[in-house]
Amino acid sequence: MVPGSSAMALTAYLDEIKTDFASCEVVAYVDLGSRLVLRVNSENARPQEWLDRLGVAAAEMLNGELAQSFGTAGGHSDEAMIETGGVRFVFVRSPADPIEALCCTCTPDTDIEALTARMRDTLIRLAETGGPA
Repeated sequence: MVPGSSAMALTAYLDEIKTDFASCEVVAYVDLGSRLVLRVNSENARPQEWLDRLGVAAAEMLNGELAQSFGTAGGHSDEAMIETGGVRFVFVRSPADPIEALCCTCTPDTDIEALTARMRDTLIRLAETGGPA
């Protein structure tokens, strides 16, 4: 594999989601273990504090007490969504690597079923390229 090629793939995959789902303002790759956003594609620059909160929200929605309160198997969720202030936050855990996830912020009129399917497919494709570098 060419050094950096999986990092370039991740950037391209995030770009594809933003292009195909114009109602998504932010597409972020999150490491659930560290609770950090490792890569982001956003219409507008976001302060680091906002990205930090997004990473924590992803971990809480997919791994934390919120996920456990829903009684999911293994104490985690594979998908979650919250809506606040007219913005939907959609979180999808990687089926290939459960410590990775994607998060999208989008408008309420977004086709969530199509978006979550695309996010899942993107995470699988990313794993096939060797994951982000």
